[in-house]
Amino acid sequence: GEGSASTAGEAAAAEADEKEEEAKRPAMGKTRPKGPSLAAQRAAVVPFARAAARGVTKLVLRAEPNHALVSCSSFRTLQWGASSHRDALLVGAPTLLAHVRSLCPEAAPSEANGQAVAAEAQTAAVPPSFALSNELVAEHIDEWLALPFSIERVEPRADHVFVCAERNAQILPGSEMFHRIYVDEGVAPKQVLPLPHPVCTQPPTAGTDRSSALTRRRRPASSGGSSPHALTCTLCVENGKI
Repeated sequence: GEGSASTAGEAAAAEADEKEEEAKRPAMGKTRPKGPSLAAQRAAVVPFARAAARGVTKLVLRAEPNHALVSCSSFRTLQWGASSHRDALLVGAPTLLAHVRSLCPEAAPSEANGQAVAAEAQTAAVPPSFALSNELVAEHIDEWLALPFSIERVEPRADHVFVCAERNAQILPGSEMFHRIYVDEGVAPKQVLPLPHPVCTQPPTAGTDRSSALTRRRRPASSGGSSPHALTCTLCVENGKI
């Protein structure tokens, strides 16, 4: 009786150990739980941009009136809150994105349904902007430099144009060159009065009118005519001989 009881106990212990080991091993034929989809990650992003003013470590969390969202690499205009904007933050600034999300928990997706809150509610849940500490920016300088810019849309004064200071070439407002100079210098490009186009008021002089010269060259020369290449012959009679 004691032997059978001991055998049964050992079998039970072995079975329990086997179940424990089986629980530790990943189940065959079962997929592990996946992470959030790309759409869910984009929805969880709180869009923000970097202020374009030099020496200012300020984040802009709302699309400002009369401002453009500009890529830091191509200096092209982006759409606020679009997939390209959210992907730039997900890939280029994940730490700063998590920091912003921690400061704006109301703007995170609802835990009940896993969906992002409505755009109006998300806008109301975030402040217009806030400044980052210099220490935080220095610690994550690569992410800071990867942020898109919020640049003011500026029009030139009346009868003025924007120009590049080096080449004095005209620059269109909102163009890539305009944004590049704004980011480099912290202000809009230089404005000047456009130079008037030169107007020729001097009448053409002899020898400068090519059309007249070509006309004269193409005109067949008449005998004794006024062609520049015509020959003038003089007959001399001496002692009755020519």
